[in-house]
Amino acid sequence: MLHGPGQVGDFQKNVKAGFSNAVLGFNEPNQSGQSVMSPGEAIGLWRQYIQPLKSQGYTLVSPACTNAPSGLTWQRDFVNGCSGCNIDAIATHFYGTDAQALIDHLVQYHNAFGRNIWLTEYACQDFSGRNQQCSPDKTASFMRTTQAFMESQSWMSHYAYFGVLFNQNLGGVDPVNRLIYDNSYPTNLGKQYLGI
Repeated sequence: MLHGPGQVGDFQKNVKAGFSNAVLGFNEPNQSGQSVMSPGEAIGLWRQYIQPLKSQGYTLVSPACTNAPSGLTWQRDFVNGCSGCNIDAIATHFYGTDAQALIDHLVQYHNAFGRNIWLTEYACQDFSGRNQQCSPDKTASFMRTTQAFMESQSWMSHYAYFGVLFNQNLGGVDPVNRLIYDNSYPTNLGKQYLGI
């Protein structure tokens, strides 16, 4: 992922090292504290650093907006404004405590863009300020319901629960979402996610 304009050098090193055959656009460009850029700025960076990688065989995946209402608007402006760009799939993030709301979000994005969806971050997490976090049982149910849905959709290319790669720092996400203990063994939720 080219996280944002400040990470171009690292991004180019990673591309040169050949770590992946897919490139993702910017991280939560519609969200304060993240890559924060207008669709126009993102289109310029996409054309300069990401679009040329298509000819090298890379799958090009859109920026990953949040599930805030501004995310869909931002993504539409980006896709509509990036004429001639190859955008092979649409990435998105979701944080919330309602499994059906996540399902509705994914369907909305698929219907809006007609492309495969990559859910590159999600968790049973309340960021509304009401601090109504999920219990362990609700988190397990949230994951079970949403995974079953995503596994049944041909247009859901990839999904990654937020706690999959993070041991120490969950970036403000409630520890109930943690998939890996400090010793790198999976938590019960991690075992559920992996199907073991």
